[in-house]
Amino acid sequence: MKNKYKIIYCDPPWQYKNQKTRAATNNHYPTLSIQDLKSLNIKSLADDNSVLIMWYL
Repeated sequence: MKNKYKIIYCDPPWQYKNQKTRAATNNHYPTLSIQDLKSLNIKSLADDNSVLIMWYL
């Protein structure tokens, strides 16, 4: 990959246990397991001096 980024903002589509409410992720978009998220190659996007900002619960 040619482009490298100094700031990477990530709101990952992860699964969570509360899937019984109307706001459950699986009702709105496909999600990834934690193992799938861990296998994403973020390093290929990151510049040598970069920061990852990630939304989490």
